[in-house]
Amino acid sequence: NWFWLDILVILIAIWYNMISGGKMKKISIIVLSVLFCIFFISPELTAKKNSKKNNIKQQAVEEEAESGKKDKEQFKKKFRKYFIKNKSLSYKNSFLKVIEIETIDDKVECWYSGEKFEPENNSFTKTYNKSDYFNCEHVWPQSKFGKAKAAGAKHDMHHLIPTEQKMNTMRSSWPYGEATTRRDISDLKNNVFEVRDKFKGNIARAIFYFSVMYNCPIEDNEEKVLREWNKIDPADKFDKMRNDGIENAQGNRNIFSDHPEYVDLIEDF
Repeated sequence: NWFWLDILVILIAIWYNMISGGKMKKISIIVLSVLFCIFFISPELTAKKNSKKNNIKQQAVEEEAESGKKDKEQFKKKFRKYFIKNKSLSYKNSFLKVIEIETIDDKVECWYSGEKFEPENNSFTKTYNKSDYFNCEHVWPQSKFGKAKAAGAKHDMHHLIPTEQKMNTMRSSWPYGEATTRRDISDLKNNVFEVRDKFKGNIARAIFYFSVMYNCPIEDNEEKVLREWNKIDPADKFDKMRNDGIENAQGNRNIFSDHPEYVDLIEDF
């Protein structure tokens, strides 16, 4: 279509040149045609080219994902770059880095309660009354690490989060599940701990990451709930900000924060 419009412009220019007694020089016709191509045809072709590139990229991602429909170990091998930590920080420094990453408007938010604190008011930097300050919660409880402990799970930032001491104690090592009809609070009931809606997906994707990273099984009932949480609370700007920061600090990303849909590629965690 653009080609024929270009031809039409050239013909109009030639016609005008003829009826005007040749006042319009041949070079002017050529320049007019070139300008038309630059301002009308070139953007169209560029847009089509970019669209094609995006489609090819998306197709490649989908094909890669399809080929990853395997068990956890095969999935880990397929996407191995996500599960290689090429940097290492101490436990203390790992959590302090998490605090730094999550600080927004000079405040750090407890994932479970929503309470906000000054970054310096954490149990690592305070030497007295530590229970008065927010501390580090391991989304995957340390008591359930097993062999993951020797692999450095304790200071893996992808499952370290800031919480109030009392909320950390309430959750203890109970599995995640449905415990309240309230959407704005976290609560413990019938030996399961439910996280408020704002962080349900974040918790789910942290657990799924840990399960694949350290080959730790998730109990069936908990897995069912976490799959649902992953869907009702999609990854957002906070997930990306946290993922970017952790990648800079320890060298790997949480694949499920980048691609929440990949959770469905693993039938059984």
